[in-house]
Amino acid sequence: MYDLAMTEFAPITLGRTLRVAQSESFTFTETEHAPRTSLVRHAHEHAAISFVIAGVRTYSFIGRSFDCRAGSAVFVPAGAPHSSHFSAERARGLMLEIRRPVAPLESLFAEPRRSIDYEAPARCDDIRLELWLDDDLSVLALESLAFELLASEMRAANEARPPRWLERVRELLHVAFKAPPSLAVIAAAARVDRSRLTRGFRRYFHTSIGEYIRALRCRHARDLIACSDQPLSEVAVECGYADQSHLTRAFRRTYNVTPAQLRRAFKTGRRAIHTMDPCAPS
Repeated sequence: MYDLAMTEFAPITLGRTLRVAQSESFTFTETEHAPRTSLVRHAHEHAAISFVIAGVRTYSFIGRSFDCRAGSAVFVPAGAPHSSHFSAERARGLMLEIRRPVAPLESLFAEPRRSIDYEAPARCDDIRLELWLDDDLSVLALESLAFELLASEMRAANEARPPRWLERVRELLHVAFKAPPSLAVIAAAARVDRSRLTRGFRRYFHTSIGEYIRALRCRHARDLIACSDQPLSEVAVECGYADQSHLTRAFRRTYNVTPAQLRRAFKTGRRAIHTMDPCAPS
């Protein structure tokens, strides 16, 4: 689709690199960009998936653009010219570069597009944790997670997609999970009634809105606990919990470990206990 032989390629990140790992088929890079950064038009040698972890990133390709908030992901084909602009807040992202394409998955990168797999943000979180854990099994685990992510995206492409209004609701929850608006406000923003909202959400995402928000809080807390030295009491408040005890109860219910146990596991380099992600379908 793109003339790779005539393209001058740019580095995959063009930002500050926080963590990087490389497996046989993929390169995983967590990046950070200063507020209001603009990246001029460029292209990359390999196809990649760009996850937005924090902030807002606008991707501009020829003939289309994507405004991406936290929880969003964009598929960037090899050689596809594009530019980017970041919002007024500091941005973080995860770039998954496909160094060795797999034929059955190449259709995922036929053109620039958003991810359509609602499980992708959870898989992005798991990849980030492996990047920060960085033990002797991390490369193997990262390779496995990347293939799981791509396979899940292929399955999602073959299933009925949620309507655009429901995708906007999910994007809203990823931004506002710390202090979510009421069901009435969410329904009004989606321009549907509350009954249609709740039925549609469960049909496509296999969980209730309330449980989805709880899962987002737990995943964000898991990230902060594993990847920072922030006190647990502050983590609790930042993730929308009433206090540290509230965080501990929710964490034990979801992951069967306490926040303190998880932090100790990462500090000593041992692999934490993994359970099914709470945002995955039952």
